[in-house]
Amino acid sequence: MQDWEHLLARWMLAVLAFAVAGAMTAPLSALLWRWRRHLSLAQLKGALTVVVLKPVAIALFAVFAATMPSCTRHTVCYFGWLQQNLGNVGILLMRILLLAVTAVLVVFAWRLAVHALGVLRTFRYLRHVSRPPSDALQQALQQVVPAEMHRRFREAPIPADANGVYAGMCFLSRESVHALSPAQLLAVVAHEYQHLRARDGWFALGAGLLVLGTGWNAWSAAFRRWSQAAELLADERATRAGVPRTELAKTLLYRQAGVQGISLGFGANSNLLEERLQSLLLPSVPMSRLTWSMWTLLAGICLLMLYALWLTGGTSTCTIHCILF
Repeated sequence: MQDWEHLLARWMLAVLAFAVAGAMTAPLSALLWRWRRHLSLAQLKGALTVVVLKPVAIALFAVFAATMPSCTRHTVCYFGWLQQNLGNVGILLMRILLLAVTAVLVVFAWRLAVHALGVLRTFRYLRHVSRPPSDALQQALQQVVPAEMHRRFREAPIPADANGVYAGMCFLSRESVHALSPAQLLAVVAHEYQHLRARDGWFALGAGLLVLGTGWNAWSAAFRRWSQAAELLADERATRAGVPRTELAKTLLYRQAGVQGISLGFGANSNLLEERLQSLLLPSVPMSRLTWSMWTLLAGICLLMLYALWLTGGTSTCTIHCILF
């Protein structure tokens, strides 16, 4: 066997592990979201974070395994078996498949670079057109935000529904700052500050670029559920910081719902709004045995994938044939 054939076999196994991990994201995120009533908000967000990040971690492990030196302990590997049974036709098919995989990776890298450049330009534009906090915003910041974090809040000429945390900065619409009452503005600031504390902006940036670069619906669904859990947890932590639950609920209902044009019924576009209002106005559900079942299942799946990757990167097992046969 040639060295390039061993390296090709490693890349094939790396792509296989990456695809399996991505395929597992959708059912895992759906299962976690179905059990969300039995979990605390922090547990739900943490579990969804693992689900979204797991394919990325496995991809890094897979690339590491693919670039390791060729196996020397095994003289018969998958390509040897393939060449022995199918002849040169099998090797030709593997070369074609390698070219296809390489093309997919190049397209992914290109799309990722394009989206990253667009995000960078948007962020620089927001920094350029934004202004330091006005007196009204400064008063709200002094009540719920530490002094060293005030510089991360800026006012920008953006739509009211674009308020949020971008990377490590919070941009608020000037219209919102001046139209909201002091109590409503305090609720919004407390909510956004919790996003900054949890570094949601950086996670959303990285995971969002991954979703846009690959276009995988499985990752999109997991990322969307993580975003919803992050909003719920930010609301909960804002109330612990002293913001009344009813005030935050009224701000969410009467201001954000009206600005964003969200229907207050039970349509598809109002699901997140209803979920946030329910978490604010109703007591949380106590923990149950289902919590431990969920964590055990998630940990077992992650350990199984890590064990498979350990076998992949081991010097004694380097190919699909060594693992499957």
